[in-house]
Amino acid sequence: MKTKHIIEDQILDIIDQHGQLGRKKIETCLIESGIAVNKSTILRKIKRMLEKQHIQKTGKGKGTEYFRNDIEQYLSKPPHERPVVSYNFDLLTNYFANHEQYFSTEEINRLSANSSFYFTDASTYLKNLYLTLVIDLSYASSKLEGNTYSWLDTQMLIEYGEEAQGKTIEETIMILNHKNAVNYIFENIDTIDISPKTVYDIHSLLSMDLIHRSYVGTIRKGIVGIAGSSYHPLDHQFQLTEELKHMLLVANKINNPFEQSLFLLVHLSYLQPFWDVNKRTSRIIANIPLLKNTLFPLSFMTIHKKRYIQGLLIFYELNRIDLLKQEYMASYLKSIDRYKSRANVIKKTDRAVLMFRKSINNGVVTFIRDCQHVSIEEIVDNILKSQTFSQNDNIFLQDNHIDPRKYLIYEITDAIKSVNENNIVAYGISPEDYKKFKACIDATLYHKNHN
Repeated sequence: MKTKHIIEDQILDIIDQHGQLGRKKIETCLIESGIAVNKSTILRKIKRMLEKQHIQKTGKGKGTEYFRNDIEQYLSKPPHERPVVSYNFDLLTNYFANHEQYFSTEEINRLSANSSFYFTDASTYLKNLYLTLVIDLSYASSKLEGNTYSWLDTQMLIEYGEEAQGKTIEETIMILNHKNAVNYIFENIDTIDISPKTVYDIHSLLSMDLIHRSYVGTIRKGIVGIAGSSYHPLDHQFQLTEELKHMLLVANKINNPFEQSLFLLVHLSYLQPFWDVNKRTSRIIANIPLLKNTLFPLSFMTIHKKRYIQGLLIFYELNRIDLLKQEYMASYLKSIDRYKSRANVIKKTDRAVLMFRKSINNGVVTFIRDCQHVSIEEIVDNILKSQTFSQNDNIFLQDNHIDPRKYLIYEITDAIKSVNENNIVAYGISPEDYKKFKACIDATLYHKNHN
């Protein structure tokens, strides 16, 4: 009875060793292991394994490949019982940016649709987002490393410098290092790029006083092990340096910020270029494409730790992205509402009010101070001579068929009608100017009624 499943067990071992592969490669590996079977037998075995959900498939026709389904069972084996795997150089060579992506078009559309919003400008968005993200990311990323600071502890440390009682010095430093790294990105968001320097900078900020100073921001020399994994990363400093450059070169070719974010998250972790603090570095770096494109961040507040770790292990050992991708999406979509309420996001119908708010107030003040000696039309023309619109503003105005001149004339006229002695403070009008304005109106009405 047991012999009936020898081929299926061998196929599973082959898939475990190679991660994901097609029928021809499975056949070749079976022959190399001393099992001679024909194409129809292999297809029949694969069909049976698909029905039993031992494996899954991806792709179509000749591009069909198979991978193991029962990840829990695979990872339940101790690392020394799983096939030893080394760094796979082909992962970068075979990744074609903007063509064969990790995210499907449907998945990108889902992420983009849920992350779209209207904002005044990038600087306002980032300013309002900063404190929430620095606390969230410092807390959540540190927690993934076993840090016992609570979110409230983290807030008190970051906002008020109060260390939590009963915590180690290393835990406190870890939180503060995250704060420094996130702050660095926000301060340099306009110029920061995806480059080796940025990786070294972020690693330096995250690892300072946590590892030996000679290792801070420095590519490692020698072997590093990964707990719970049978994966052996590269151990040669020159190779690590060159592969980091290669990986970042590929990353910079990726147009979509979500794809670029996931790519950096997984490949920086996979390369393990430093002695320690690799995953933390990847989590911070992965947010740069999102923040530079004024998209909601990935703070890891809602990420499921076990599935995140499993996703990394499966990528390390089987080169499969599906588990980590699923957790990335689930976590990102869950966290959006948290940041929508903190990012100065406004309704589409209200954006024009915010865009022209200052101009409307200035127009009202000018009209009242001049006591009707200048027309509203003249005031609006002068305002528009000095007002500039961003590309996003122009797109908004065009999409919503808003004529700035007509809009301002209407809004300033309506606002002037609403001004009274109880609300002049909202417009920045002094009581003296308002009294003069009222006297001017009364005099005008008097002359009209007696002519």
